[in-house]
Amino acid sequence: MNGEIKYCAFFDVLGYKDDIVLNKDINQVEKLRRLEAIFKAMSGTISGIVKSINNTLPNSLFIKSFSDSVYLESSNLNLLLFAFHNIFNNAIKYDYLFLLRAGIVVDWTEHFMDIASLINNPIDEVMRDENGNYNPEFYNVVGPGIARAYLTSENTGLKGMRIIISPEVLNSFNLIPYDEVAFECYYIDIKHPKTPLHKSDTTRLYFLPIYSSSLMLYEFCWTANFNKNLITELSNIEEITTKLETFCYKAEINKHYIETLKIVEKGLQINFTMPEHNLKEEAYATLKQRIQDKISQLSKGT
Repeated sequence: MNGEIKYCAFFDVLGYKDDIVLNKDINQVEKLRRLEAIFKAMSGTISGIVKSINNTLPNSLFIKSFSDSVYLESSNLNLLLFAFHNIFNNAIKYDYLFLLRAGIVVDWTEHFMDIASLINNPIDEVMRDENGNYNPEFYNVVGPGIARAYLTSENTGLKGMRIIISPEVLNSFNLIPYDEVAFECYYIDIKHPKTPLHKSDTTRLYFLPIYSSSLMLYEFCWTANFNKNLITELSNIEEITTKLETFCYKAEINKHYIETLKIVEKGLQINFTMPEHNLKEEAYATLKQRIQDKISQLSKGT
């Protein structure tokens, strides 16, 4: 075993600890209600996307979960980002709003047999074939890939629903400045293996630089239209904005909503610059103002 270089991603639910499980202002019944709503939504969103990709391209995405945390890895960055784009956009639309934050790095990992799987399952059930190859379902992942993905998500101190990317992930790509917007933005065009969730040959991905103390990071702009060949719909961002307008919590949680609204606004601006968009100028201006008003309102409570 020498370890294999993979794109590694860790994400979890923002506010899970302080806003739910350790929140002394709500009782156990309410905590369980919130947890059930979150995990039903996460299960429905993540399983559908990962299954669709792996059914077409077997074992393209490896997944493990524990508590409110999920780990994904792949040798294909585009597939990983495509999965995250769909997971984030779908998660934010559920009746009970919850926010996610992810970190993505590239580093080596190794898969060992999961201890609990060995204890809880007969060895002939966890073996995949006569050569002793284990079923990936019973793997446990180790290595700097999973550790650094966790740290990139959790230890950067960045607020909001973000997909934070360590710079070495993008080293093999030529980031092209996207000058159609007023903020610093880059893009790459990548050939995409076709899956049931994606019919186009080419995908345009947008990235925003993050300057945080001594760190230089990027974030994947998940609110920008993933497929430049599709007609951009106003309804998606409008739905997200409406959801965010209805949720106002204590100051610490509000910071997450403020930063999430900022990434929503940037995605809206990117979408509006696409030649294929069908956004009316008036509708675009109205929605942009709604987002800015909500940011202003929440900022007063922080």
